[in-house]
Amino acid sequence: MEMNLLLQQRICMDRRRLEEAFLLFAAIEIIGKYDLPINDIPYDKNELAESVTRYFHDAFVKKWGGK
Repeated sequence: MEMNLLLQQRICMDRRRLEEAFLLFAAIEIIGKYDLPINDIPYDKNELAESVTRYFHDAFVKKWGGK
């Protein structure tokens, strides 16, 4: 019975909420993995993407860029 309720709740999950949750999860993973200097995670997803990209670009080039 309880499993049925969980399945019904998942069916109703809005795709945008799922996408935003994945973006937040990915941002937190990148911030932690590369020790990016981001102390506050913005609520706005565009600001979040811009702030992570700003710092991740430098980490990406440092690791994968040529000499």
